Amino acid sequence: MLLYIGFTLSTFWVTGLMQGFLSRYPQLPEEERPAFLFNAYLLFLLSSSLVLALMLWGKTSVLLVLTGQPALPFYEIFAVFLWLNVPSYLVENYYL
Repeated sequence: MLLYIGFTLSTFWVTGLMQGFLSRYPQLPEEERPAFLFNAYLLFLLSSSLVLALMLWGKTSVLLVLTGQPALPFYEIFAVFLWLNVPSYLVENYYL
């Protein structure tokens, strides 16, 4: 259930941002690429922070809408995991 919630709350915007960054990155001059990656990381971190806030402050609503259950074990820990994990998606595309 936790993976379903994480997938539902993050996949659409992570995929969209990654496709946008992957199409833009090769077109940049070499000296602008490090700043672009840093800004991309900050954008991913900010976006995942917003999802974390939604998951923690709207816990009851999120759980009822997505699962129909009032509580799930380890929900808060998974929210923090998702917050830290989403910005790491940039690493796999950086090394391609």
